[in-house]
Amino acid sequence: MQIVLITDQHFGGKQDSLNFLNHIKKFYEEQFFPYLEENNIHTVIDLGDTFDRRKFVNFNILNEVSQFYFDVFEERGIKLHYSVGNHSTYYRNTNSVNSSDLLYGHYKNVETYPSPQTISVDGTLIDLIPWINSENYEKVMYFIKHSKAQVALGHLEVAGFAMYKGYKAEDGISKDTFKEYELVCAGHYDHKSSKDTIQYLEDPYEITW
Repeated sequence: MQIVLITDQHFGGKQDSLNFLNHIKKFYEEQFFPYLEENNIHTVIDLGDTFDRRKFVNFNILNEVSQFYFDVFEERGIKLHYSVGNHSTYYRNTNSVNSSDLLYGHYKNVETYPSPQTISVDGTLIDLIPWINSENYEKVMYFIKHSKAQVALGHLEVAGFAMYKGYKAEDGISKDTFKEYELVCAGHYDHKSSKDTIQYLEDPYEITW
């Protein structure tokens, strides 16, 4: 099984700066897509916050991202799984209106997950867990408790992990919630860290200086 995980790309960050977008574009053209091709990888799972803004999108940014990112996946026949992040949701208390569905859910090779769902990749069961809010909290907790999957991937706010260097999040879900999984990989916090079976992946490129 070969899967690439990516999270917190924040397309349109820095107030829709074109310099920042070119910085991002260079990563995908020179590192990301060449790596997929060299290693014959055809499955990518995005753990959320693909675009930076919750309320709207800059159409020029969307057009550029579609060309150097989403269109390339489609042309190469690469399957994309998207777990909704907090920057993907219009409302803070529900995932019902989200940019994942609206901006790139129309691609035939893309599956979006505003609700928790289990997928199978080469026989390995993987739980995809979106942003947890007041509307879906009980549903997600029930889903996790009764899951048979070995791996969980999602956009998670877990207490006790570094949000960024030097600052640890005190609020959030207990890490014990995920104790039955063999591996949990998460987006949301922008700093790479790990504890027990939980790993925060951090951003794929520098977004703060």
